[in-house]
Amino acid sequence: MIPPNTNFEKVNPKIDLDFLRLKLPLEAIPWPTRGLRRASVNSFGFGGSNAHVVLDDAFHFLRDHELVGNHVTSEFPPVLSAANAPRKAPERLISMVPEPTLESPKLLVISSSSKTGVKDVALAYKLYFEGLAFSPGRFLEYMGDLAHTLNTRRSALTYKSFWVASSPSDLCSVNEKTSSVYQTFEKPVLGFVFTGQGSQWAGMGRELLHYSVFRNIIEKCEVALRGFGCPWSLRG
Repeated sequence: MIPPNTNFEKVNPKIDLDFLRLKLPLEAIPWPTRGLRRASVNSFGFGGSNAHVVLDDAFHFLRDHELVGNHVTSEFPPVLSAANAPRKAPERLISMVPEPTLESPKLLVISSSSKTGVKDVALAYKLYFEGLAFSPGRFLEYMGDLAHTLNTRRSALTYKSFWVASSPSDLCSVNEKTSSVYQTFEKPVLGFVFTGQGSQWAGMGRELLHYSVFRNIIEKCEVALRGFGCPWSLRG
């Protein structure tokens, strides 16, 4: 689904939309074609910098490159009626059927770059979870996806907390059930890697030969390369 432009007021008269084959979406519109969905995203910086990214939908990218990965992308784009359908009220508030639960609770991790940020993230999750409605089968699938995303697909920042959830009510109590916030490392451990590949200037790694660790590795690599018949020396 292509979202509408929320800040559009009027078209610059110097831009010929018809000639450039451009369209400004003023309301949500479905993706116009089937198959690979590809979009170009521009970000213009205040100082004049410009970043451009070309994005492919995960389903077709993985399939076309014979790769396997975790994603929630569908093969076909959603229709407009589904995108604009009103969200149902949470079933747990209107149904007498017991809410779905997991046989094995999930450990869910939160991290942030600051101690107060962990609480802010937990509150944001709480507000999001309160707007969800789950059927028993969908909840089991959702919890597996959620645990995988939070625990392995998020950046592991300095300050961390966690909570255990096995039901929708556990999710909505995230800000009450999270553990104490703890700091992973008091001081970061830094490492410097010198490739010596000469990407800045020729022979940039020669000064590192002064250090035995670097020199010994170069000598071992040179012996290995000579075994393959290389006529040149890594020492230059």
